[in-house]
Formats: sequence, structure tokens, C-alpha cells
Amino acid sequence: MLAEMWGEDTGPDPSTAAPVIMKLVGLAEPPLRLIVGGASYDMVQQMDQARTAEYRPWEHLSRQAPG
Repeated sequence: MLAEMWGEDTGPDPSTAAPVIMKLVGLAEPPLRLIVGGASYDMVQQMDQARTAEYRPWEHLSRQAPG
């Protein structure tokens, strides 16, 4: 299924995330969300930047409504 969505490259072996997950479960206050993997983190950052750039031209309209 992943190969169909993302092409032939399915990324690193999921077991490589185990040390990160083990650190996460040991935290007193773990984050509600965590991006696992450097490439994934970069991709999410790029998506956030693109979304912000899309919203910015319409900020003046957004701010006209209370709330």
C-alpha cells in the first residue's frame, strides 16, 4: 500500500523508530504529536510553510470577523 502511495521507495525500516518511541513513552509529559524521521520532519515543515503562504494574502479578510 505504501509503495502505491509514495512510489517504490518505502523509506527506512520502521524498526529504526523504536529507540525514539521508547524515549517518548518514558517522558513524564510526552508530546501529543511527534514527527518521526528527519525527512518526514522536513516534509511537514515545507507543508506548513506552503499553507502559511497560502493563507497570508487573505489574512486581512480572516481578521475582519471576531473570534
